[in-house]
Amino acid sequence: MKSSHGGPRDGAGRKPIPATLMKSVKLTPAQWERARLIGDGNSAEGIRRALDAWQANK
Repeated sequence: MKSSHGGPRDGAGRKPIPATLMKSVKLTPAQWERARLIGDGNSAEGIRRALDAWQANK
């Protein structure tokens, strides 16, 4: 009997962010928390926002 559980589903999984690279970054716990706050709960988004703000003020 074939199981109906598991397997690929349309629309499942994490959605990609266009034109991005995956890298590993080492930060202190305080820096990770700051990034999470800047990104509204998403550390990677917080890092992107902080870098964009830094670039805009340059």
